[in-house]
Amino acid sequence: MPPRRALLSRRAILNAAPLLLAATLAGCAGGPGRPGPGPGVTSRSAPPAAYTPGERVAVLLPQTGRFAAAAGAVRAGMLAAEQEEDPGKRPALRFFDSSDDQNAAAMVRQAAAEGARLVIGPLQKQAVDQLAAAPFLPVTTLALNVASGAHLPPPQLYQFALSPEDEAVAVANQAWAKGYRRVSILYPDGPWGGRLARAFREQWDKLGGQVVGGEVYDPSGDNFAQPIQRLLSMDGASQGQPLGRQFIFLVATAPKAREIWPQMQQAAGSYVPPVFCTSHIHGSQFDPQADRDLTGLYFVDIPWLIGPSPDEPASRRDLERNLGQAQGDYVRLYAMGIDAYRLGPRLAYMASHPDATLKGETGTLRLDPLRRVRRKLPLARMTPSGPVLAGAKIGSDGVSTPNSTARVRAPHIAAAAP
Repeated sequence: MPPRRALLSRRAILNAAPLLLAATLAGCAGGPGRPGPGPGVTSRSAPPAAYTPGERVAVLLPQTGRFAAAAGAVRAGMLAAEQEEDPGKRPALRFFDSSDDQNAAAMVRQAAAEGARLVIGPLQKQAVDQLAAAPFLPVTTLALNVASGAHLPPPQLYQFALSPEDEAVAVANQAWAKGYRRVSILYPDGPWGGRLARAFREQWDKLGGQVVGGEVYDPSGDNFAQPIQRLLSMDGASQGQPLGRQFIFLVATAPKAREIWPQMQQAAGSYVPPVFCTSHIHGSQFDPQADRDLTGLYFVDIPWLIGPSPDEPASRRDLERNLGQAQGDYVRLYAMGIDAYRLGPRLAYMASHPDATLKGETGTLRLDPLRRVRRKLPLARMTPSGPVLAGAKIGSDGVSTPNSTARVRAPHIAAAAP
C-alpha cells in the first residue's frame, strides 16, 4: 500500500494548471453498514454514524497525468480529516491509481473483492460516466464528480462534485431568500458563461422569479460600456430609479469582475443595483490591492474560505502553513477531500432521510433523489478588509466584526423535525 501523508507537498499542488482542472471537474442506497445520523441529528433512535475501526475503504484517484495534482489535493484533505479521528477508530484507507479513466468499473470490482466496504472516487468525469452506466456496483461508491448522461445511475453510486452550476443555483436561492424577485444577467460569451447563466435562470424560474433581461459581454475585451448600459437601462435603472427588489447576476472571473464592476458603478450613477456573483471572483488569498475593485460585490463560496478557524486540525490555516501560497481550485479540492471522508459513513442515513444535512467544509450538504450531493453555500460580501458573511457588521473603517458562525468546526448532521 502506498505511504499516506496527512499533508500534501506544496509542489504537488502548484504544478498543475487550474484551467485544466476547471475544464473537467466543473463540471436502495446501501451505505457501509451502520445507518446512523451522526452527532446533532434530531432522531433519537439511530446511533451515531462512524467508520468501523479498520474497515477497508478504497480511494480511486489518478496519480499521473494532468489531474494528478488535483487528486493530490483531495487526498491531502481526506488524510487531514482522518488525522482528526481517534487512532483506534480510523478506517484502513487504500489508495488505487485510477489514472486510466477507462478502468473504473474494474477497479471498483477489485476493491470490493479485496474487502472494501466503501469506494471513494474516481475523480475524472469519464470514469464516473462509466460507473453511472453500469446496472449494478458491488459496493457503495462515492464518486468525486458527476456523470454527464441523463440515465438513471445504479443505486450504489453517489456523486459529489464542486460544480459551477451548483454555485449559480446557490446564488438564485440566496437572492430569493433575501427577498429579491427580479434579476438581470450579465455573462461572458462562450460555453462556460452560458452554462452558469442557464443554471441560474432555470433555478430562478423554479422559484418564481422574473428575469428582466440578459446581456452577453466579450470576455476578451476591456470595455463593457455597451452591455452594461443596456443592462442598466432595463426598467429605468439608467435614470437612477431604484428597481425595487431587483439585482444583477454577474458571471465573471476575478480579473474580469475587477474591470466590469467599476465600469458598472460609474455607469449606474446614484443608484447601483446589488450585484451577486459565484466564487470565481474570490481567490483563496485576499489581496487588498488587487481586490479593492471588487468591494461591494456579493458572492457565494464554500464556508471554509469565508471564515477559517485557526483551532481545527483540518483548518485552512493548517493548510496554508504546510502548503504555502496554494491558490484557487486546489484549496477548494482540499476541503472537498475533508467532506468526502466525512460523508462516507453517513451516506446510507442521508439517502433514507431526504431532509438530513451534513454541515461540511464545502457547504451544507444533502442528497437529492438520484444520490447526488447538493450544496447550500453561504453568501459573502467583499469589503476593503476581505470577504465577510453577508449581514456581518462593517465598521466605518471597512473592517468587519468577527462572526462566530462563519465556520463549521466539526462534522454535524441535522434532519428536519417531522
